Amino acid sequence: MRIVFLFVFFSSLFVSFHLEAQRKCATTLYEDRLHQHDREEYRLRFEKWMSDQLEKRKIQKQSFGSALRTQETVTIPVVVHIVHNGELIGDGVNISIDQVESQIEVLNEDFQRLNPDTVNTPEIFKPLASNLDVEFVLARRDPEGNPTNGVLRVQGPKTSYNFNTDNELLKSQSYWPAEDYLNIWVCNLSGGFIGYAQYPPINLPGLEDEDTENRLTDGVVVDYFFFGSNRGGGNFDLNEDYDQGRTTTHEVGHYFGLRHIWGDPAFNENGCNVDDFVEDTPNAEEPHFGCPPDVFYGCSGVTMFQNYMDYTDDACMNLFTTGQADRMQIVLDNSPRRNSLKNSLGAIPPDIDIYDISLEAILKPANVSMNNTPAPIIRVLNNGNETIGTFDIQLGINGDAVAIITYGGDSIFTGQTIDIEISGLGQFAEGSYNLEVNLVSTELPDFNEDNNSGSKFFIVDRTEEIVPYRETFEDLSPDLSPWVVYNPDQILGWRLNDVNDGLAAEMPMFEYDQLGEEDWLVSPVFDFSGLMSASMRFDFSYAQRPGFVDKLLVLGSVNGGEDFDYDLLELNSDEMKVTESSDPWQPEDDSDWMQRTIDLSALAGRDSVRIAFVTVNGNSNNLFIDDVEFFLTSPDQIVIPDLNNVLVYPNPTINNQTNVAIYSDQRTDIEMVLYSSTGKILRRNNFQNALNQSYTFDFTDLQAGMYFVKVASPGFSVVRRIIHQP
Repeated sequence: MRIVFLFVFFSSLFVSFHLEAQRKCATTLYEDRLHQHDREEYRLRFEKWMSDQLEKRKIQKQSFGSALRTQETVTIPVVVHIVHNGELIGDGVNISIDQVESQIEVLNEDFQRLNPDTVNTPEIFKPLASNLDVEFVLARRDPEGNPTNGVLRVQGPKTSYNFNTDNELLKSQSYWPAEDYLNIWVCNLSGGFIGYAQYPPINLPGLEDEDTENRLTDGVVVDYFFFGSNRGGGNFDLNEDYDQGRTTTHEVGHYFGLRHIWGDPAFNENGCNVDDFVEDTPNAEEPHFGCPPDVFYGCSGVTMFQNYMDYTDDACMNLFTTGQADRMQIVLDNSPRRNSLKNSLGAIPPDIDIYDISLEAILKPANVSMNNTPAPIIRVLNNGNETIGTFDIQLGINGDAVAIITYGGDSIFTGQTIDIEISGLGQFAEGSYNLEVNLVSTELPDFNEDNNSGSKFFIVDRTEEIVPYRETFEDLSPDLSPWVVYNPDQILGWRLNDVNDGLAAEMPMFEYDQLGEEDWLVSPVFDFSGLMSASMRFDFSYAQRPGFVDKLLVLGSVNGGEDFDYDLLELNSDEMKVTESSDPWQPEDDSDWMQRTIDLSALAGRDSVRIAFVTVNGNSNNLFIDDVEFFLTSPDQIVIPDLNNVLVYPNPTINNQTNVAIYSDQRTDIEMVLYSSTGKILRRNNFQNALNQSYTFDFTDLQAGMYFVKVASPGFSVVRRIIHQP
């Protein structure tokens, strides 16, 4: 009973003195945000895979003993993005390079167990203490191959950042590819948090399903007041309880797959029954704060509050365990964007001789195009500093090898890119294809073959429709044909869904965790060659989930989709929302919809026009598109009369002109005839396959008076009176 009493007493004491530190790390909440739809499934699948890998590693240790621990140290290139408020370097958020270097030094000491305070590890835990064979180095080479000191400074748009609402905004200010660098963002964090990290991707070998890859946000965020160390006699402006760099050690532990030692129980759940999935860390009921006594009892014995994955003060942290080191090593060996760090050039200065040919991009074929004889265009980068003269280009379509081309053109110098067009692949039938490209060095050994390959999904579609055109999505097949769905990641894309007693096109972004991914809904091809002006209009319904931002782009092409060079409209979540909702959005009535009209006159006169609705996913909420219409007039001339009715405007005429408009449910042949008051035919116009047709009558050569226009189609005829006033 005495032990229980002491535990409660000391726990209460530390909670009362360090209440502000109880929500120190936002990583668990951040993970919940990223995987809110499948958090438990995500966690269970990851831990099942990890358990299997740990068992294999245990067998390897028994077989190979210390030889397993003599593997080469892995160098981790680090880029520190300081998102400041305009201060001078060394003031406030804009911390000095010395402060940054002090933090890198602490990371290396802590992860390699070279920290001077290892002597403070209790004797009971010393046999469990271990290290990870990594060395953290400020990047020496940037993504373009140029020299760098690994520290980037940018003035941000806000004075402080919330992990929940500003995560994407913060990280978009400065970012280097997460597969090549450990990104650390230093800023002023709000909400009482001092750091958070993104767990390693779960789409690991051995898992059946491919999980999310939030590449553009991968890394660690630390508040500037807690980044760096005064342990070696420094005098940086740091929080006195967290001034030895252990906040970053803690967050990088998360980055390599470690959880808090108390297992992050749910609300009102007993932490003693929740596991951190590491065998040699004693169960803990809750986080510890301050500096408890050396012997401090918890769930089933002495607690390990000295562990870097607890919440104690920096001076009281001093170890990772063997189980934690094994877990981090497995992540480093297998996880995408962790394993790839081993092959990064980021830590190698540009003046070291490296032969490295890299496939930078596949520029063509276009995403969706009429072109059935596509000529791929690839962009090749010399990512080393040895001149590249010749290499082979291996091409495949849908998994089948189709060609090997030898490049022997201009030499490619260090940091230079060159675009190579490849012709002669033949004619492609309409359909979906995947182009695979692999570059093979034929001169010198390639330093990094992992950046030699890539693929691109593309669609050949030559469907044409007549303008004017209306799409209600009511009679389409599930694939939305004749519209084309371009879904490059093949996870979630545009689809049909029931709305308001009808159908609409939906992009389900609420359940879509792939941040930054584009999904395209592409129109058929229209002939605008005889037009002087054109326009389109569409209805949309969208509710923003607070704290998340999606984007809608409307793009135009005049060559059948080969290039979408016309930026017609861009809306973010705030501009297109009808309301806010934390639940999956589903429109229920007419008030849930808005409408936009776009001038397409810049595309007039071209015979292969395509329009694309493109969403940029921010995991906010579902977007619905319906009733897309294309008109033969500019937006200011669009007038929609009642269904199956005819509208004459202006009437009387203005500037010797009037317009006659008809709106039909379906395509039909229409004749418009202008008569004098005596019945003489003055004008006759015929329109085939008309839909929402408008025509302008010119009265310049006619006298003032009364005229009549007859509009007729099969089964329909109406006469309207026109007053002409010159």
